[in-house]
Amino acid sequence: GGAALSAMAQVLSFDLACLISSVTGLGHHPRFVIHDSPRSSDIEEPLFHQLFRVVRSWEGLFEPEKASFQYIITTTTPPPAELANPALGLVRLTLSARSEDDRLLRMRY
Repeated sequence: GGAALSAMAQVLSFDLACLISSVTGLGHHPRFVIHDSPRSSDIEEPLFHQLFRVVRSWEGLFEPEKASFQYIITTTTPPPAELANPALGLVRLTLSARSEDDRLLRMRY
């Protein structure tokens, strides 16, 4: 709540502003962002879903093969149903701590 939500919104906004600025030619951001959300700190579902929708809308600003950025969110909250459709290819990997092959980058942090 309150201050924590405000701080999180500022951090996410800055990260995403740097990402899209680099895609449009400003700055030197690597165009790759990973937001790792531990289970105890998952984003509230409405905010999480809106975040996915905003980043998804950015792809529409570019030609189909030219959206040159990757945005990875790890969370226990499922994405919005309209973005989880396998035909879209947006959900690429479902992670699990059960085996090394199912971990993010195959590592325990």
